[in-house]
Amino acid sequence: MGKIVLGHFPEYIVLATEIGAELFNMPQDEWDRLDDAGRWEANLKFLDDAIDRDDEIVLSTTRVKRGSWFERELRYLAGKGYTPARSGERTVLTRPKQPRT
Repeated sequence: MGKIVLGHFPEYIVLATEIGAELFNMPQDEWDRLDDAGRWEANLKFLDDAIDRDDEIVLSTTRVKRGSWFERELRYLAGKGYTPARSGERTVLTRPKQPRT
């Protein structure tokens, strides 16, 4: 199990660096070549990989800007059963443990 950080740019990058977590951050030239659908597809792959690994999901903020990528990520993860919870000084997303098959 690893750890990822989600939030608004650039706060999520700062926190991920501080705590040694992974983050979604593709090179700017690659990002610029993609349309919104391609950007979201790349973001979903990052989220789905984190879900598959059962990574801890740490939020760099609880302030959500309407229409942001962060809002889209939170809505997607809520649809997967994740809810916010406090873990020490930070807010994390948790979900009920899924039985292994």
